[in-house]
Amino acid sequence: MSKRRKKGNSCARDWATARRVLAAHKSRLLRRKGVVGVDIGIKRSEGQLIDGPSIRVHVAKKIDEADLHPNQRLPESIDGVPVDVVESPLMASACSRGAFQHRNTAEPLVAGVSIGRFGERTFGTLGATALDADGVPGGLTCAHVARTADEIRQRHQIGRVIGDVTIEQDDDTVDAAFIMYRDDCDWRAEVLNYGPTEPTPIDIVPEDLPFAVELVGACSGKTTGLVTSLSFTGTVETPSGQKTVTEQLYIEAHNCLVFARTGDSGGGVLAGGHYAGLLIAAGSPESGGSGLATPMRRVLSRLGVSLADD
Repeated sequence: MSKRRKKGNSCARDWATARRVLAAHKSRLLRRKGVVGVDIGIKRSEGQLIDGPSIRVHVAKKIDEADLHPNQRLPESIDGVPVDVVESPLMASACSRGAFQHRNTAEPLVAGVSIGRFGERTFGTLGATALDADGVPGGLTCAHVARTADEIRQRHQIGRVIGDVTIEQDDDTVDAAFIMYRDDCDWRAEVLNYGPTEPTPIDIVPEDLPFAVELVGACSGKTTGLVTSLSFTGTVETPSGQKTVTEQLYIEAHNCLVFARTGDSGGGVLAGGHYAGLLIAAGSPESGGSGLATPMRRVLSRLGVSLADD
C-alpha cells in the first residue's frame, strides 16, 4: 500500500532535466540484467513518496544490495538525478478469475465488465463507450483482448454478442481496440460501481504527480491508485512472448492491496469522471499489482474515435 507524499517544489524544469538525463542513459540501463523498464517518476523511500523527479529502474525482482556484486549496483544518482529501483513484474493478458459482479451480464451495457470470445474462459475488460468517425457507438478495450473481426461477448465465454472489433492499434505506444456495437445493444456511458463518465479525457502533467485515479476492472472490481510516472518504457510479458511498450502511465496501488490484475486489461483509468487512460498491463499481486495504462487521449487519436456521452 502506498502513502501519498506532500506536494513540494518540483517544477517543469526539474522534470525536463530528468528526462534529458534518462534519455542519455536509457539504453545502458535497459541492457542491465533483470531490468524490465525505466521511467521518470516519484521516488519511494521507506514507504513514503518523495517530492520531485527521479530516474526509476524497474526490475522483475528486487535483490538485496548486499547480495549484489559491486558492478551490479546502481548509483544513488545519475548526473544529479536521484535513482530508485522498483520491483515491477508486468503481464499483459486476460485471466480466468474475477470479481463476480463484474463478470455478470450488464443490461444496459456499461463499462467495467468482462468481455471475451465464445467458449474462452479468459477475459478482459470493457473500458469505455465511444463513437467512431461515423458516430456509431462501440466499446474500448485492449487489442490483446479483442482483435479485428472478433465477435465479442458480454459476459465473457457464454454471454450475448455485443459487437465486432472494427478497429485496432497494437504497437509499443498503444494497445487498443474498438468494438462496434450491434444495433440491438442498449448501452450507457457509465462504469459499473462508478457511475456516469465525461466525454473529455483528462491530461496529467509531471507536476501533478502523484495523481489519484480509480480503475474498474472485470477481475479486480473498483480499485484506487496513484499515477507515479507518465513515461514507463520497457517490456511486459504476454502469452506470445515479451512486448516492448513506451511512454505509458505507471500506477501504484493506493489505499488498497492491489491496483490491477491481468483480467483488468482494457479497463478505464478514471479521475473525477474523466478518463485518464486505458489499462494495458498489470503487475503481480505479490508486488502490489501495479498497472500500466496508455493515456486516453492517445488511444482516442490512434483509433480515430471519441468518448460517448449519454
